[in-house]
Amino acid sequence: MKIRIDFVSNSSSSSFMLIGKAFDDDELVKIAEYNKIGGPDVTDYDDWDKWDIVEALEDKFKDLNFNYGLENYGEEVCIGMEYDNMKQDETRKEFEKRVADRLKELTGRETVKVECMIDGGYDG
Repeated sequence: MKIRIDFVSNSSSSSFMLIGKAFDDDELVKIAEYNKIGGPDVTDYDDWDKWDIVEALEDKFKDLNFNYGLENYGEEVCIGMEYDNMKQDETRKEFEKRVADRLKELTGRETVKVECMIDGGYDG
C-alpha cells in the first residue's frame, strides 16, 4: 500500500512526482458509490472512514497510486501514477492520457485534466 501521510522535505530536489488528480472527501464518497465499495448496501458512508474507502479503491485499482499529505493539496487524496510507470516507448502526452483514462474508469466520468503533482523540493 502506498498511502502518503506526511510531507517529505528534501533540500535540493523533488522527492515525489505524480501525474493525476486530487479528490476531496465528497468526491471520494461518489467514487466509492460508483465502484460499489462496501458491498450491496453502499448508501451509508457516514459509517465509513476515508481510509476504508481509499484502501478498498486501492485494492481494486492496483496500478494507481493513492497519496495523502502532498504539500499543495491539503486534505485531498491525490490519485494517479508516478513517472516510473511510464512505458519506455510512451510520450508524456500518451502517459497523461493513459492516466486520465484510468481515472475515468475509477470515477465513471471524464477527467478534464491531470496534472503533475510534486512533493518535496527546494525549501530555502
